[in-house]
Amino acid sequence: MNANPAVTRWGGRIAGMGGWNERNTQLVELTPRNAGRPLKDIIRGINDYMVGWMGFFGICEHWTRHILRDADSHLRRRLRAIQLRLWKRRRTVVRKLMRLGARQFPSHQVMAKRRKWWAMSKLPVVSQTLGVKFFQALGLKSLLALWKESKHRQLTLGGDMMTSR
Repeated sequence: MNANPAVTRWGGRIAGMGGWNERNTQLVELTPRNAGRPLKDIIRGINDYMVGWMGFFGICEHWTRHILRDADSHLRRRLRAIQLRLWKRRRTVVRKLMRLGARQFPSHQVMAKRRKWWAMSKLPVVSQTLGVKFFQALGLKSLLALWKESKHRQLTLGGDMMTSR
């Protein structure tokens, strides 16, 4: 599979996705592995960037929806890895996951294997516990939601212009 989602698997380019690599580079800079900052501060910077990015690339066609969903999931996985690293120790990770509502048995998957933070962020217990709702509560804005909002605004503004004639 192609690493650049701006190119479809059939070789065609997606309109409006030319800045994909620049966006990825900026996201890597906004989500450093060794940030040492609270997750809310990191999310605040990401939201500022994403709102601007979506304002520029918000004219994407409706069939790019899956690309935005994949970008959202990749960003959440990066943030999960950062959160796990901020918790520092595996015992703390298990305790925090259980406090957030994970069942006890799956939480011990974290303790059972020697995994790095990135690999651990993909464990089902971690991705379910630190899922969409967790990051929405911290204030993370979804690219897909921003895109839908911009499309709704375009339709509303376009509809008002048509009725005012």
